[in-house]
Amino acid sequence: MGNVLQAGGQMVSGLAQFGASRARAKAMRAQARETRRLGEVEYRRIAEEGRRQLATATARAAAGGFTVGGSALSVIADLARENDANARGARWGAAREAMGLRNTARQVKAQGSAALLSSSLQAGGSLMQAADNRKAAAAAGG
Repeated sequence: MGNVLQAGGQMVSGLAQFGASRARAKAMRAQARETRRLGEVEYRRIAEEGRRQLATATARAAAGGFTVGGSALSVIADLARENDANARGARWGAAREAMGLRNTARQVKAQGSAALLSSSLQAGGSLMQAADNRKAAAAAGG
């Protein structure tokens, strides 16, 4: 009887681990989506800030009596490239973090499946042991 109870406990434990891993993986996938969304928000914020900086630099150059050309144009072009790189960096960083979260979610889900399989095999072994014990008791005349 003890082996049958042990088998039941093993299955309950495996099912609990499986369910918990699914829930954790789902939460990680949601976090990955939110991270990606926040990366896009940051990208747009940095891009907009860059556009304002470019407009300010262009206005200052024009207000100073300079035409937008030569070194002023070079400075503005450098500023535009730097702003674009910063915005893309924010987007890329968020995408990389989201990918890491999705990969971890897959691993967590796989661990839950492995725990369920392991507990199923252990439960099967416990039931086989119970059957062997019963057979041995019957053969001994008990």
